[in-house]
Amino acid sequence: MTYKPLHIRINCEINFFSGKGIPSGIRTIVLRGNSITSIEAISNLNSLEELDLRANQFSVIDKRMFSGPKSLTFLDLGYNNITFVEENAFASLGSLQSLLLDGNQLAFLHKGMFRKLTCLTFLSLRNNVIHFAETSAFSDLSALERLDISENQLTQVEQGTFKGLAKLTTLLVNGNNLSIIPPSAFVELKNLKFINLCDNYITEMAPLLFINLSISRNCHI
Repeated sequence: MTYKPLHIRINCEINFFSGKGIPSGIRTIVLRGNSITSIEAISNLNSLEELDLRANQFSVIDKRMFSGPKSLTFLDLGYNNITFVEENAFASLGSLQSLLLDGNQLAFLHKGMFRKLTCLTFLSLRNNVIHFAETSAFSDLSALERLDISENQLTQVEQGTFKGLAKLTTLLVNGNNLSIIPPSAFVELKNLKFINLCDNYITEMAPLLFINLSISRNCHI
């Protein structure tokens, strides 16, 4: 009987990773703490569910890197040096449920960034340098329940910023540079249960801002 590993952990200061030669039945690959700048040929890993690329040296994420596998449910790209995510970069990852992009150098969120991630339930963008999110940037994330965009440099949120997030229950926007919250800012978030707006510079907030939301006491300002 031949033993086939289900999990692989690699830590050898590599700067490039290819899925060629990796057993097709592998379910988890951990590559954190290397010096990887590029990845290819992982679309053939049809059983891969978790890919950990945390603390590497990625700077740009293009759509060729993640053209699959469709089985992937967890992707950690936290604490790299990512400054830009190409349009449709994750569009082939239709089963993805958790995406971590925290601790990078993202400054701008565009509306093609998270396209077709309709199964995503958790997105972390914490601790980047984000100052602006384009209207409808999150519009494809119809299943998203938790969004962490804390510790950034956001100066405004407006109607349309959170468009499409009908299932969102938790929103973390603490540690930004917000000063005014317009009355329509959270109008799309009908199922919101918890919001954290601490450590901003808020001087003005519409009195009826949360009137149509399900928030009760779980609002931290």
